[in-house]
Amino acid sequence: MLQSKPDAKSGEDKPPAYSDGEQIERDIIDVLKMEPDRCSEKDIRPDLHTSWAFEYHLSSKRSNLLRPFDFEGLDVLEIGGGMGAISRFLAEKSKSLTIVEGSSRRLEAAKIRLRDLDNWKSYCGDFADYKSTEKFDVVTVIGVLEYSEVFFKTKEPNPFAAFLSHAKSFLKENGVLILAIENQLGIKYFSGCVEDHNYKLFSGISGYSSRKQARTFSKEVLDSLFKESGFMHREFFHPWPDYKIPSSIFPEALWQENPQLALRLATIHRPRSYGVETIEYFNSRKVLETLEKAGLAQHFTNSFLVVGSTTETGRGTLRKNSDRKNQIAWHYSSQRNQPIETVFTKFEGGDALVKKKPLATFATENETIKWRPIEEPLYTGRSVLTELEDLAIESNWPAFHTLLLKFLKQSFQKFKLEESDGLKGEAIDALVGNCLRPGYQFFDLEWEYKGEVSKSHFILRNILLLSGKHTSFSSSPFESFKNLYLNLCSELKLPARLEADVEAEAQLQCAVYSGITEERQRLLIEAALNQDLQSVPPYATDPEVEQKARKIVSDLINLDTSDDSLKHLRDILALRERLNHVENEARASREELNQIKNTRSWRVTGPLRKAAHIYKKFLKP
Repeated sequence: MLQSKPDAKSGEDKPPAYSDGEQIERDIIDVLKMEPDRCSEKDIRPDLHTSWAFEYHLSSKRSNLLRPFDFEGLDVLEIGGGMGAISRFLAEKSKSLTIVEGSSRRLEAAKIRLRDLDNWKSYCGDFADYKSTEKFDVVTVIGVLEYSEVFFKTKEPNPFAAFLSHAKSFLKENGVLILAIENQLGIKYFSGCVEDHNYKLFSGISGYSSRKQARTFSKEVLDSLFKESGFMHREFFHPWPDYKIPSSIFPEALWQENPQLALRLATIHRPRSYGVETIEYFNSRKVLETLEKAGLAQHFTNSFLVVGSTTETGRGTLRKNSDRKNQIAWHYSSQRNQPIETVFTKFEGGDALVKKKPLATFATENETIKWRPIEEPLYTGRSVLTELEDLAIESNWPAFHTLLLKFLKQSFQKFKLEESDGLKGEAIDALVGNCLRPGYQFFDLEWEYKGEVSKSHFILRNILLLSGKHTSFSSSPFESFKNLYLNLCSELKLPARLEADVEAEAQLQCAVYSGITEERQRLLIEAALNQDLQSVPPYATDPEVEQKARKIVSDLINLDTSDDSLKHLRDILALRERLNHVENEARASREELNQIKNTRSWRVTGPLRKAAHIYKKFLKP
């Protein structure tokens, strides 16, 4: 380890407001102490990621934010290193790393994470008090700027611009600042997700209150802050679903250059509130499509990743070789036993190439399935999955059924085996999301099953993919996805082998993804198949959503944890179960009330109720 500066101020004396709580952070420190492999490509204890705090600090997805950039040979200053999730990545990839962190407890976690590396040093204290004659090629500000109004000590009228100016003072002449922050106008906040810092619905998009608090910005305001701070060159990137645990990253220009690819990457994952239940008021993909057609999609990304520099030549600091200059987008499959990077590259003439490669090699040879590297053209068109989603949104179930049935028949024909009634091993990845219309062009078939794939298992896999999308099936003619599976098997004259197919799928998921057990995966599959689709409304309309969100956040913050480091996880699960129970009761009560209101007696007695209301309001002493 490089020589560290002594702590300027103990983070224990005055716990920062962004703390996850002393007990939770101590639990995470204990996990890090016990973890033998802390490399940035690997999830740490994925079995604990049911807790948002554990997922945030231990997921390898955190580092995806910076994977598109080349830090080799660079000196990096990380402002707000937290518990070291991104610090680990930077130390692995750069020449040297200096961490500035305000909490000694969080810095303790980062030190444990980095203890097998020797190219880093740290400073514990306020960033406003940090002084150094050392200059850096890169300064990172990940999830920190928004707190400037609360934590950054300055006499300047604009603490956010003052923070950026202070950060700029540590850059070399051609250095760059990398900043990540939520978008105040992120589409997730319109669709029903709570604001990430205060857990209030519509707080940011309504302009926040006047009190000092964490604040995010729109693209225009953030860009003006960079200009005000002396960053004359700025490049905006869009991490999806957001910068916290990103899977896809692309430059803002992709919305103009290849809007179809931008939409595909932006809508892989559903919008999500962190630490509370997620409510959806509309289908985000459909709204993004509308915004893209209007030329506005770039303003509604959920987060911004900004690379700023004071010189034109500084823009090339992070992408020094020609290969990286031609890359237009990146996607990361981090939670697999074999983590994968997908790179989209554009060549002269406009052709684009998709290439998949391992981020690291952890998995041993699997008896069930094997991964195949992909290098193929970037195909254009709408996927069968997207068309099925649109038909479901329109409640056009005859067309939905026809398209799904045609896809299955086309797939059976393409992947049939001559010697049996099963399908070729590559059919395991030939899903509705990997097939383009109108010509049924399959792409991205990276997995191959070792053995034949039964047709009923193929049907099950496609149904499970549909069940995970943010589309309502409440008006569908089938009561559950299990019912759809049975109907399709019957119509295609196939034996329904539901129990065997669920077992095969659970084994397959365990072979691909880390941190899950066959038993847990089996339960998740069965829950998806058996969910009563008729009881799920298209999108949330409950006016008490914000109250419920506040309640569960309050409960989570005030958990009475014991010495058992996992007790709070059980409490969280209990709270979620209780919330689901309350929501079910509320739904039943609303249905009962609607039935009463539709009766003749309710309508006849309406004048009497109105008279009684007037009496109570004005006449009763």
